[in-house]
Amino acid sequence: MGGSILEFRGNKRHPVRYAVQVCWEGQTYRFWHYPDGAGDPIYERYIAEKLLDKVQSDIDQHNRRNGRGFTFKPETYKKKSTMALGKYSQVWLKSLTVRKMTKKGYKAAVNHAVAHFGPEFDIRNLSLSKLKEFYNALPFAQKTKYNILTAIKTMLKFAYADGQIDRLPAFPVLKQPRPLDTPYLTYEMQQEILKYIPERHRPIFEMGMAYGFRVEEVRALKWDCVTEENITIRRTMPEYELIETTKEDVSRVEAITSRARDILRRARLNPSWKGFVFTASKRGAPYDYKFMSRTWKAACDRAGIHIKLYQGFRHSYCSQLADLGLTIDQIQRQVGHADRRSTERYTRRQLASERRAVNEMRGQVIELRKKEAK
Repeated sequence: MGGSILEFRGNKRHPVRYAVQVCWEGQTYRFWHYPDGAGDPIYERYIAEKLLDKVQSDIDQHNRRNGRGFTFKPETYKKKSTMALGKYSQVWLKSLTVRKMTKKGYKAAVNHAVAHFGPEFDIRNLSLSKLKEFYNALPFAQKTKYNILTAIKTMLKFAYADGQIDRLPAFPVLKQPRPLDTPYLTYEMQQEILKYIPERHRPIFEMGMAYGFRVEEVRALKWDCVTEENITIRRTMPEYELIETTKEDVSRVEAITSRARDILRRARLNPSWKGFVFTASKRGAPYDYKFMSRTWKAACDRAGIHIKLYQGFRHSYCSQLADLGLTIDQIQRQVGHADRRSTERYTRRQLASERRAVNEMRGQVIELRKKEAK
């Protein structure tokens, strides 16, 4: 058995921090806290020396008794810290004031980390190599792995800001995958699907298509956000929770078109005492996402078109704008994307529109030159 005292960089108040390192049965252990103290880090060398003497004495006692009556257990000297991954992650999750869906994603990410490192793993021991190993071990697509590691990074930033850890570990370079060129519907295809949606429920689908609203935004739309001239999107309703803000935390105002005016007129035929514009029943309850998905799928099957609901609304609207030749910046402003990368999935369509325009212009120039040559 060998033992030593290690020095590490501390904090502003205590520039140096100490740890005791020993080898026992082929494994190396580091002890950062004196077990009989208050559980604080070791900032004085004499305390580290005292701990090393105690550990060596216990190992000698174990060897003299050959394990009978007294057994040396390294875990005895490890502080049961609130910085254990399993315990601290629960503290962090309880402190969050985010949407239920976001919190659900964070919880799933933490569960993956706990399954990999173990619930007793001290988050202060996270390092670049450990995080890379964790990232590579995740059996998911790149985007999911990116989201999981981003959630862990968010938790560690909270711990640092809360004064619970002295440093943030280096993280692997995280690059969000480039969004795929998603399927979309043309205006004509949307109209074909609408024909197979029952007339009673058609207005909410028409409104989502007309402005490219998210499904959770059009479900949460209330009459207090509708005037003679404008529609304001300032709420969202993922699952069953009505949230008084949008995904980007910014309200959007849309001018009411003649098409939207007709949709709202038909929506008023089914009033809601809860104030929702679109109601799924006579009781005035808002639409359930599962009900909308079932209705949409049934209509798509009858129309012979297979596409998901959210792609039929927002993705189709953005793609249609790209087909009209709008630039990425114009589309981003139109739909209120907070991050330009969310809009970049439509770049290919924008470039295709630009190429068509250039080719048409070139064809006109060539044709004009031919006429001049004659």
